[in-house]
This record gives sequence, structure tokens and C-alpha cells, in this order.
Amino acid sequence: MRIASIFLALFIILDGALIYNSQKKIEALNYGISGARSLPNIPDGKYLKRISLGQNSLLADLIWLRAIQVMGEKNVTRKDAEWIYHAVSTATDLDPKFYYMTELGGIYLTSVAGNHKLSIKLLKKGYENNPDTWEFPFFIGFNYFFYLKDFKQAAYYMGIGAELPKKPAYLPLLASRLYAQAGDPRYGMELTEAIYENTKNEKVREALRHRMKELQVEINLDALEREVGAYKNKFGRYPASVQELLAGGFIKTVPVDGLGGEYIINPETGEVSNTKMARRLRIYRKGVIYPRGKKR
Repeated sequence: MRIASIFLALFIILDGALIYNSQKKIEALNYGISGARSLPNIPDGKYLKRISLGQNSLLADLIWLRAIQVMGEKNVTRKDAEWIYHAVSTATDLDPKFYYMTELGGIYLTSVAGNHKLSIKLLKKGYENNPDTWEFPFFIGFNYFFYLKDFKQAAYYMGIGAELPKKPAYLPLLASRLYAQAGDPRYGMELTEAIYENTKNEKVREALRHRMKELQVEINLDALEREVGAYKNKFGRYPASVQELLAGGFIKTVPVDGLGGEYIINPETGEVSNTKMARRLRIYRKGVIYPRGKKR
């Protein structure tokens, strides 16, 4: 049994080393199939630790390399996300202090794969293994605030992060404002910008750049709606276009739209929309619960 375990461990190490040193080896393993389906199932981390011959960190690195391979796919399926979670979770069983892969894996799962619950689960595990690392409660709080709309949990985890060493100067301020300004999309922009500045993965940054453009549109829509209401109070009707608000002096300029769309006012209802956003984010309105929009 001991000999069999040694051979299995050596096989895993050798297989991973070949992958690391040769892109052609990776392509050969894929057999033309993309995503996690092209990769073998990864054994439980506790089992791997028993057969690793003390090479826990090496095995964790090799599993992480395979996870990066799946994360680099153009399209990520639900099964891919589940495989990524299992891979990174297993790697952290082998090397609990390798916090970078847990952090990036958690951000990827929520920002790119759209699986917020798995992201939180992985980030919580990272926090348990690294209780002095402020990034984990910060990213957990971001998930609760931005995607799950659970402001109480968001404030709780932001508060934890604000008390940890090496935290950035802005974190205590963000944490203290969460309850008071959870209804303001500008706060969502602050959070997203903070996430953007603290991750180096370009695919995640691309997803966050798009989200910030959507947030800016939401901020503009909120501002335009207020002026539409002021216009109706003055003239007894809704304006037919943004240009009427401009001509009437209610706005100084037409807001810039990073998505490349146009702002439209419904003259019957006063509702303001954007041609590039099929649905409003509408996750920030105080006292109102809106249905969650389709995943972008």
C-alpha cells in the first residue's frame, strides 16, 4: 500500500510538471474539449496530503496551474465554475497559506463565472486559513452587498476587514458608510473601483470595467429621473427627451455613456432608460425590492 501511494504521488507530480513545462502537453490532454471537462477529477485534499510525500506546496501549485487553464477559457459553464471551486479548495487544503489563489479564485467565481455563493464559500475558507488578511472579508462583503443585496452581512464583513492590520486607508470609511448609503449606486461604484484596484487578473478586471460602466449609467439614470420629476412639477407633464431637460436648464449637459447607448425618456410614465441596458440594475433603491436582472 505504501509503495502504491508513492507511485501515485510521483505520477501526480510528474504529470503536473510536464503540464507546467509544456503547453503542448496541456493541449494533448484536452483532446479538443474545452473547460473542466477536459481535465481529470481531482482527489480530496485530505487524501492528497496523505500521499504527497511532503510535497503539499508543489501539488497545490500544480492544481492551481490547472485551475488557471480552465479560468482562461472564453466561456465558463456552471460545471466549470464548480470544478474551479473544487480545484482551488483542494489546493488550499494542501497549502492553506497560499492565500493568493484563494483570493483570485473567489473574485473570478463571482466576477466572471457569476457563482456568488461558491465565491463566498471559497473566500470564507481563505479567511479561516488567513485570519489576518483583510482582503477576504472585504471581498466577502462585496459579494453580499453587490450581488446578494444582503447589506447587513456586507457591513458585518467590511467591518471585520476594517479592523485587520495592513488594511487600506479607505476600508474603515467604506465600512462605516455601508448601512447609511446602501441605497446609493455611487457607493457600489466605490466598492467596485476598490475591487478593481486590488486585483491583477486581466479577465476579472475586464468584467469589473464593464460593471463600472453599468454603474455609471445607473448613476446617470438616477440623476435624470430626479430632473424628470422636477420638469413635471414645473410644466405638468413629462419631458419627451433628454434634450428637453437640457433646453429647459434642468441639466447642464447630456450624461456621458460608457456603454455607447442613448438615454430615453418615456413621455407617458417619465421612466428613463438606456438603449444599452435591457434592465436597470436597481439594486440600490432604499425600501424597494426589485427582481434580479439577467446575468451579464
